[in-house]
Amino acid sequence: MLFKNRNNLNTHNVFEILLIPALVLLVGFGSIWAFIGHFFLSAQIAASIGWPAGSPFQLEVAFANLAFGILGILCWKFRDNFWTATIIPDNPYPDHHPLMVLT
Repeated sequence: MLFKNRNNLNTHNVFEILLIPALVLLVGFGSIWAFIGHFFLSAQIAASIGWPAGSPFQLEVAFANLAFGILGILCWKFRDNFWTATIIPDNPYPDHHPLMVLT
C-alpha cells in the first residue's frame, strides 16, 4: 500500500491512491480494449461507427490506443511527471473512455 500508517496519509497520498486505479484501468486497460476492437474486429467496429471497412485509419487508431494502453499500465510503476505525460495526450479522446461510452 502507499502508506503504512495514518501519519503518512496526506493529500498527495490520497490523490495517488485514487489516481492509480483510474489511470491503470481507464486509460491502460480501456485503451488496450479499444486496440483489440480496432485491430482484431476492425470490420465490425468500422460498421458501428460509420467508417468504410478496411480503412487504413483503423490500424492507425488501433496502434494509438495500444500506445495509450501501455502508458496507462506503466503508470502503476512510474509516478509523478510520467502521469502528466500519460494524461495530457489522452485527454483529447474522451469518447474512447469506458465512462464516456456508458453515459
